[in-house]
Amino acid sequence: GGQFGFFPGRENSNEFVFAQKGCPSSGFAADRAGLGHVGGRKVVISLSGGLGYYHTQERALPRDIHPSKGTPPPVNEESLAALRARSPNPLHRWGIRPLPVDPEDHLGSGRLVPIADGRVHVDSFGQGPDILALPGFAGTSRTWRAVAERLQNRYRLHRCDFLGYGLSDKPAGIDHSRIGQARQIEQVLDALGLKSCILMCNSASAAPALYAQFRTPRRFSAGIMVAPFVAPRRHTAFGLRLLRLPFARPVLKLLLGFRPMIVLANHTGRSDPSGITPEIVDEQYLPYGTPGIWESIAAVGRHLSPAGLNGIVQMNKIPTLVVWASEDRAGDLAGTQRLLGGLADVRFEVFDPCGHVIQEERPDDLTRVVAEFLAEI
Repeated sequence: GGQFGFFPGRENSNEFVFAQKGCPSSGFAADRAGLGHVGGRKVVISLSGGLGYYHTQERALPRDIHPSKGTPPPVNEESLAALRARSPNPLHRWGIRPLPVDPEDHLGSGRLVPIADGRVHVDSFGQGPDILALPGFAGTSRTWRAVAERLQNRYRLHRCDFLGYGLSDKPAGIDHSRIGQARQIEQVLDALGLKSCILMCNSASAAPALYAQFRTPRRFSAGIMVAPFVAPRRHTAFGLRLLRLPFARPVLKLLLGFRPMIVLANHTGRSDPSGITPEIVDEQYLPYGTPGIWESIAAVGRHLSPAGLNGIVQMNKIPTLVVWASEDRAGDLAGTQRLLGGLADVRFEVFDPCGHVIQEERPDDLTRVVAEFLAEI
């Protein structure tokens, strides 16, 4: 009983809002059940007595609204290239320094989800079992866009940035250690109303993912580790030691704030540079104009060393897929196999040729092995 409705949320987004008068939990139920994005249909949920019983009534959506099918609809968001071109400051126009931006102006179809120490950027897409996807160091969860599009008909993928990353808040003084980030993973699941999920990590988010699985194993039905940074090469290990020194922040600000360095990083992370576009570079460069970014990156950098994971790995019983790239310049394959080979239930896939950013360079192959792995467990 009661008054209820289901209507489009923010203009030009794929969000929908469910509301029932006198029942604040109804919106949570609609989002958790994924019923607002079923087959391009409009779903009305009637909660009975507030006890969580519901029935659904489907109504056709307007012909141009199909939030669960195809590529996510374009958002009314001016590109970074256009913003830079209009800037009166030549340092911004030429990509010498990042253009200051407000994260809330660039959320697209995503949203800022409150957790204990701030708001994390989450963008949810697709339908089916839930996958929580995490980015690598100083990266953005938008790196998973191509994979989300390919998995959308079978899984609901939540792309999430840690605090201090991407468009998430960057509060000072929070715990960026692997345990601190593991707590964030747990808090995000709580905020999204997810009792359990498949956890997909990339590069440096592998360590906090392993800790989250160790702390609350029942919340994770499977783990997917894409180019996990758990066994650094010698030159990378030297770089990790430099990140713990006092001058790390100004050096990171100087290097990462220079747009051509983002182009260089893309070439370093790929075996085939043909997929590098100005739009991809701008998407990675944009968060470097958000408030507090350099303090956050420097703080995260002090905790990047993956040392001491052996005990956690040996106690992990969760089925895990490890996807590696033959031309990964950050980590060592033999060391990664030695460490993660200690997992109780693990499968390795090596893509050749491929660089560190597997999800962007080989999204079709990655989607295929992920789907095969999840179908077998």
